[in-house]
Amino acid sequence: MASQSSIVYLLLFSLMVAYNVGGIVIYWGQNGIEGTLAEACATGNYAFIGDALKTSFFDYVWVQFYNNPLYQYTQGALSNLEDAWKQWTSSIPVIKIFLGLPPQAAVSGFIPASDLSSSVLPGIEGSSKYGGVMLWSKYYDDLDGYSFAIKSHIRNSIRSPTYML
Repeated sequence: MASQSSIVYLLLFSLMVAYNVGGIVIYWGQNGIEGTLAEACATGNYAFIGDALKTSFFDYVWVQFYNNPLYQYTQGALSNLEDAWKQWTSSIPVIKIFLGLPPQAAVSGFIPASDLSSSVLPGIEGSSKYGGVMLWSKYYDDLDGYSFAIKSHIRNSIRSPTYML
């Protein structure tokens, strides 16, 4: 039986050959069957995803830095988020990594706009792999206006917020 990493490599290779495209987006779903990368990182059971990310097949990676105490910002404490950022940027051979955040305070790991601009972004924007900020939900962003509050503070060539729907 093929290992999970072999299956991932075969899938990626097949996609690249079949479509010969410059960009492929793969979303690892959250429907209860596939699991999530946040869950995988929290448990350490992400070998096959880590293997896929280390192949250099990916140019951009959007990482969920919320709903995971090991990776997320905690009011007044940046160390978990900064350590996770350094781990991702040093171990994954991609062009850009996006800081995935929730746009509403009800979600664990929410970063108030003032803290994002004064504490978090200055610590990560200097990284050559910093790609910008990805917000988890356009719906909740529309309700709370988070992207409007942070947009002027984000140093990036991509000025529009990126959403994970």
